[in-house]
Amino acid sequence: MFTVDFFVRRIRCFARTGSTHSVPEKVTMAYNSYTTYRSPRRRRRTVLLVFLTILVAVFALAVRSRSEQRDVLDFVAVARETLGEHREIATQAATLLLDLGDLERQVVLDRIATLHSRALAANANLAAIPVAPEVAVLAGFITVATSSWTNAVGSLDEAFLAAVDEDQDVTVGERLLASAFEELKVGDRAYGRVAELLAPISDEHSLDAFPVFSYIDPAQINLYDAVLTATRLRTFRLLQEFRDVAVSVSVDPLPVSEQNGVAVFPFADTFTA
Repeated sequence: MFTVDFFVRRIRCFARTGSTHSVPEKVTMAYNSYTTYRSPRRRRRTVLLVFLTILVAVFALAVRSRSEQRDVLDFVAVARETLGEHREIATQAATLLLDLGDLERQVVLDRIATLHSRALAANANLAAIPVAPEVAVLAGFITVATSSWTNAVGSLDEAFLAAVDEDQDVTVGERLLASAFEELKVGDRAYGRVAELLAPISDEHSLDAFPVFSYIDPAQINLYDAVLTATRLRTFRLLQEFRDVAVSVSVDPLPVSEQNGVAVFPFADTFTA
């Protein structure tokens, strides 16, 4: 038996779909989104691992920073000692050039050898110190300066001998002296940049300044003129090499005879010459 409600539903269905058969309505089902389940213990392990990684990284950076700072301080301390030694060598080299006329040949050569050995030893001490990146450029200029000065001092003996020996072309000594003095100028120019480069490092680490000096004193510039120095050297008789020198000695008592070219002396408690 059909009721009014039945026909009403059929009419509404026909009005919507053009058919008297009912169409089942679409049913939409809602599902909760899937959430991965993680236990509290696992989350704690992850957080702890991240924290330890950060802690190790911070510690490594702190150790590296401290190590580099120590390297900076060590390098600057030894560099100051090396430059102080070169300042003394520069003073003594200038004194040597001033006193050439009063010194004997071997004395001059011995003093040059001593100055050169001191410069080499000072440079070796500096070369043994690690160079931190912060002072790499500064170290480069200091190395150029000290090596140039050392090479110049070490070449002075050959230059002096070439200038005073009569059998040498006079221009040879002048060229060698000019080369040595030019090396000194190269070192002075390189060291001129050091104070500028040290300033920011000094401000950061509260460092004292390096000694201020130069091998070539502007007030004594003529000492480092190759032609003038070679001319001076040739006039110093004490620096010249003497050859075929005869030595005559008389003794008391006199020899009584000669045997196979050797003088025979009588027995005596003392001999005077």
